Amino acid sequence: MILAANRSKGGFTLLEVIVALVLMALLLAIALVSWTPDSSGERLQKTEVEVEALAARGLTMAVLHQMPFWLVIEKDRILLQGGEIAQERNNGAIDFNGLEEESIGSVNAVVTYDQIDINCDLFVRRWGAREKEWGRQADAQDEPIIWRFGSSGLCEPLSLRLELEDSWIELEMDPLTAMVSDKQSELY
Repeated sequence: MILAANRSKGGFTLLEVIVALVLMALLLAIALVSWTPDSSGERLQKTEVEVEALAARGLTMAVLHQMPFWLVIEKDRILLQGGEIAQERNNGAIDFNGLEEESIGSVNAVVTYDQIDINCDLFVRRWGAREKEWGRQADAQDEPIIWRFGSSGLCEPLSLRLELEDSWIELEMDPLTAMVSDKQSELY
């Protein structure tokens, strides 16, 4: 008991100092991990998932609503749009057709349902194009690329290529599901 009275009450033990330093190092590590930007490969994979989900949603909406829907692929964003195309028949009835039979210029009403912003270069290769023939909207003034979804449950088969820095992903889109049927990538 005499020894306890001689102990100073103003300092910390070595164990308390070590625990405090470990906790501060752990908090600093968590903060650095959360503030570190994603790698280009991770950003491309995130964009791939968003594009695939938007395409599947567009095809599903076209089938469910029996109206044309399409993705408008621009330089820095992709829009999911839908509209009604009306033609009068000889008997005066209105016939709604899919975009595969009509051009977008004859759409009566266009509605944007969803949009994703893309932070990478997006290239499109249409069905029947050569392997190296990738198109894209280089400037905002250029004509956007339209990917159509018919009310019959079919869409145009095409390929998408996402590029960011040295990473890239090529996606072959299935015409029946608008989902990725084949994928090649090089991610860093």
